[in-house]
Amino acid sequence: MQKIIVRKASKEDSKDVFELVKGLSEYENLDIDTDEKTLGEAIERGHIEALLCYSDDAACGMVTFFHDYSTFGGYRGMYLEDLFVMPEFRGSGIGRMMLSELARIALERGCKRMSWTCLDWNEPSIGFYESLGAKSTPEWVRFAMPEDRMRELLL
Repeated sequence: MQKIIVRKASKEDSKDVFELVKGLSEYENLDIDTDEKTLGEAIERGHIEALLCYSDDAACGMVTFFHDYSTFGGYRGMYLEDLFVMPEFRGSGIGRMMLSELARIALERGCKRMSWTCLDWNEPSIGFYESLGAKSTPEWVRFAMPEDRMRELLL
């Protein structure tokens, strides 16, 4: 029987985090512009936090997250940046375990919501999130501005 554990990641876990980020980038067809060292430093400095899931000592899933704040609601929230489960472990409850642990942390820290984005083509993930009671917010359009455009914006 497999032993499954979910635990908080530290800088020393950056190799496992990076390997899972690579798996996620392959699944989502996105490029990676970071490396193991940069991720480890981000975890160490508290820029991002991570939970890792292990099955018999092999990393099989991760959640990366950080805090946000609702100026309208006046409360702290938890932003889920990435959730990834290795393909061979999908459907085994690992995603739910990690989200459950993240919800526990968020509630313990006084957060009143968790939020995240999901690619619109990712039907399996959308179905999974909805099965947990999450609601999409189609009235909000997400924007991102890359560094070069931020520099052009400077007065």
